[in-house]
Amino acid sequence: NYLKGLVKIVDPAKVIQLFENVDDPKNQFGPYIKARKPFQWGGLSDPFDENERKYRVGYELLKYFKKIK
Repeated sequence: NYLKGLVKIVDPAKVIQLFENVDDPKNQFGPYIKARKPFQWGGLSDPFDENERKYRVGYELLKYFKKIK
């Protein structure tokens, strides 16, 4: 699907909600976020490819991460 352009784009608002609702019991990443554990971005592909140039999701998330340090 990737080569056909059928890429599912991450919703930045959903990712941001994970960081803003760390105490939500449904947030499986909450404990890692609270502990400020590093995370891997783009483990199986280049996170800054043509889709990033088109949709700019990574850039939006990087701005948010900078804001929250």
